Order: sequence, then C-alpha cells, then structure tokens
Amino acid sequence: MSPRAATRLAWGLWAVCVALLGTALALEVYAHLTSTPAPDSESLTVTVVFFMAFATFPTVGALIASHQPKNLVGWVICGAGAFWSVNILAETYAETASERIGPLPGEAWMAWLADWTWLPPLGLALVFLPLLFPDGRLAAPRWRIVAWLAVLAIALWGAGEAFRPGRLTHFENPVGLHGAGGVLELSRNIGAPLLVACVAGSALSVILRLIRARGAERQQLKWFVFAVAIIAPAFALSGTPVDLLASIGWYTSLFTLSFGVPIAIGVAIFRYRLYDIDRIINRTLVYGLLTAGLAATYFGLVVGLQALFRPLTGGSGLAITATTLVVAAAFQPARRRIQDTVDSRFNRRRYDAAQTLAAFSARLRDIVDLDTLQRELLVVVEETVEPTHVSLWLRPMETRR
Repeated sequence: MSPRAATRLAWGLWAVCVALLGTALALEVYAHLTSTPAPDSESLTVTVVFFMAFATFPTVGALIASHQPKNLVGWVICGAGAFWSVNILAETYAETASERIGPLPGEAWMAWLADWTWLPPLGLALVFLPLLFPDGRLAAPRWRIVAWLAVLAIALWGAGEAFRPGRLTHFENPVGLHGAGGVLELSRNIGAPLLVACVAGSALSVILRLIRARGAERQQLKWFVFAVAIIAPAFALSGTPVDLLASIGWYTSLFTLSFGVPIAIGVAIFRYRLYDIDRIINRTLVYGLLTAGLAATYFGLVVGLQALFRPLTGGSGLAITATTLVVAAAFQPARRRIQDTVDSRFNRRRYDAAQTLAAFSARLRDIVDLDTLQRELLVVVEETVEPTHVSLWLRPMETRR
C-alpha cells in the first residue's frame, strides 16, 4: 500500500468511526432530553465525555497509521476503534433510544450487533496491541501462537454469542440457531478461557520486552505499561461493595481504557516528551500513596475520636476538626518521607544524587582550601550529573583583584 492510500484508508476509517459515534451521541442526547422524567444533567455530561473519549481511539490510530503505515499498532487501534464505534451505536440504538424514544426499525438486528461486536475490539486491545507495541512487530516468532490462539478464541466466543438461540437484552435473536444450542454453549466455554490465557500471554510478552528493552524503546514501553497499570486497580475497585468507590473504579477504568491508553500510545509512538514518563510515574506513586495514606488516617481518626469525644460533646464536630488539623500537619512530612522512599526504590539515580549533594553541602562548611574545594566539586558533578567531560575554570587572582 502506498503512503497516500494508507493515509486515505486511515482517515476514512476515522471518519466512519466519528460518524457512528456522533450518531450514537445524538440518539443518546435526544433520548435524555425527551425522556420523562427528565434525567439529571450530570448523567448527560458523563455520557458526552465518554463518547468523546472513545473517539480518541480511532483518532490516535489514524494519526499513527497515516504517518507510519508499516507500523501495525496504528491499524490495530483503528480496527478496535471501528468495532467499538459499531458496538456503541448498536447498543445505544437498541437499548437506550428504543426504551426512551419508542419502537425503532431494525431494533432486533441492532441488539444482535451489540451482543457480539464488543469481542473483536477487546481482543485487539488486550492481545494484539500488547504483542505488537511499539514497533508493530512481535517480540519473537514464538509469540505467533498467542496471536493465532487469540483469533481462534475470538471466533469461538463470538460465534457462541452471535448465534445462540433465545432472547437478547430485549429482543429475540434474529439469527439464533435453535438446534445448535449445546454446541454454541461449548464454543463460548472454550473461547472465553482461551482468550483470557492469550491476554495473560500478551502481558508476559510486554514484561519480557520491557526487561530487555533499552533507550527509547524502554521509555515507550513505560508509557504503555503506566496507562495499563492504572486500569487494573481501578477495575478491582469497581468490584467493592461501596457504591461510591465502585462507581469511581468503573468510570476510571473505562475512561483510562478509552482515553488514557491511546494517548499514552500516541506519545510513545511519536516520541513526544518521551522521557517525561519517569517524572509522571514518580509523582503518581508519591501522591497516590500519600492520598491513600492520609485518607485512611483521616477516616480512622474520625471514627476513633468520635468514639472518644461523643460522651463529652455529643457530636462529631470536634473530632472532625481535630482530625483535619492532624492530617494537614502531617501532609508535608508524609510527602517528603514517601518521596524519599519512592526515589530510593524506583529512581535510584536521583536518590543517590540527592544524597551526594547533601553530603557535599555538609563538607563544604569545613573546606577552606581552594584546590580541595575544586577537586570535591568536580567529583560531585561527575557523580550526580554523569557528564562525558567536566572541567572547572577559575579566573586568575590578578584578574579578580
């Protein structure tokens, strides 16, 4: 394929995805505005934001595919974005719009599309994208078996979902094979665990590639791993029994998958501010641990002090005030302690440089000889900055006078 043809194909797919998502968004907004009772504006805002986030996938895919057509990562993202756009439109048409607007033509077929078109983009995003990132090639020929098994798993699971007899969400399956229910159930039971195994295999491929990678490739993989690493704890949080925490976890994982992952891939592929990932990871670890620690401390102290002060004050205002003061006073010391711990574990060069500078500052007060100071300064610069060459120029004594 010529570069011009690749560009046209990539942006053509992007236009189709945007049109599908735009149609789904229009149906969703119309359904919100015409339903009775009227829904709150917050839910409509969340819907609009997530539709815009899902448009990020085909956009990043088109950018990569048009600029680097030989890199299969861009085409994988384009394919995943196209399937997701079809799935979102089908689900919106068959469920949200039909429930709030009224009967629409082709609802059963849209429900059928929504029932199985989520599988191909899931396989592309969770198996093929990790296998091919960042250069569009497998890390080694042996990973081909994972790719072919993923294709088989998607086909088996997808066939089981698409042709299973019975009712879909609200409609009878228009292509359900009533005489093959047992075979289709077996197909789903084989395909689902096989796809999970392929996802585990692709994750192992990323880990092994990250261990062996050096230079720019290692930074690219860090961007990808960082974005994916946010999804796992967020998805685990979505399973908690507390409704607020479950909602936060679910929306965080969905937003990161639809928006954060493609943005991280785009930054890594185009190498825009590539080396900023080390600072981002550092700050995420520091403030994530700090927030979790202070939140646990706050709630623990509130509960404890409420039990202590209730017999005296009969209320919780004093406990909350005292807890807020304690947490505020502990913020900076806790941040410094966590920062030092994170640097010592994950950013050893910065930690060693800070320790070297602190030791030099302590010795500086006792150095009175200029030659000794010059030698000490050169040693500190070499240990902290690690330049290829370092020299120190001092003005002659006559010039300084």
